[in-house]
Amino acid sequence: MVDELSIVTPGIDALVRYLSGGNQQKVAIAKWLALDLHLLILDYPTMGIDVQAKSEVYRILADLAAGGTAIILITPEYEEVKTLCDNVIVLRDGEMVTSLPTENLDEQTLFTYAIGNTGTVKGGRDNG
Repeated sequence: MVDELSIVTPGIDALVRYLSGGNQQKVAIAKWLALDLHLLILDYPTMGIDVQAKSEVYRILADLAAGGTAIILITPEYEEVKTLCDNVIVLRDGEMVTSLPTENLDEQTLFTYAIGNTGTVKGGRDNG
């Protein structure tokens, strides 16, 4: 997994806490990959990691999805939604507000649903 995920480490026995944030994130993903998952739920998977590590995490997730693993991604970042997701479900106050395909989704529409001002938004299903 060190080679497959390009984890930068001084050695296989190195303590994870001494690795960079991006490499720590890749180690966490590697632990889950060892289980041959059908569903992976990730909460803020690229929070606090550098651009290079983020790009590598995106590649890993895209490869997983292409291989048939379903991924539920929880993220506040529009670019992650647009890059990694086929569909987005917007939640507000613990309730589903809408479900939208990401193909033509723009940041303003997503933000509008997230804050609850959907009077001017076309498309999607508004439950709130």
